[in-house]
Amino acid sequence: MPNNLVFNNVADQLLTQIYGYNGSSAVAILTDSAGHLAVVGTFTASIISSFISESDQIIVGTATDTTFLQDTSLQKEYIFYVFNTTAATTLTAWLQISPTTAESYFVDDDSTVYAIAGNEKKAIVASKYLQYTRLAMLSSATATTEVYYNAQG
Repeated sequence: MPNNLVFNNVADQLLTQIYGYNGSSAVAILTDSAGHLAVVGTFTASIISSFISESDQIIVGTATDTTFLQDTSLQKEYIFYVFNTTAATTLTAWLQISPTTAESYFVDDDSTVYAIAGNEKKAIVASKYLQYTRLAMLSSATATTEVYYNAQG
């Protein structure tokens, strides 16, 4: 079967007919003499964005603790904020990513592993992308943290 040209391949000669439905029949969309879409009445465009904020106080022990599992697939930007409120203890924090929520699929993100001294704060952003992101923390002694997750979509 031959491959016949269906569309005009000259950009200046390409034309399209668009129809709308008026409730009873299909009618051609109205344009002015310059080819601009004619809008009758009021036209309102809205840009919808969302902001998510979650927080919690987390006790970190001497074994790796993972917390704040987030589905980051619908977010444009997101960040984890960790405040180590235990003065005498330094903790380590990093992000893990996964294509699923199954524990065995999580891997450490290539972003920096942060040592957060007592009464210090760090903002952590993932360097790689998968559907799920979570915070991992470890401490040489029990530490209390305030953790925040902020995202905008």
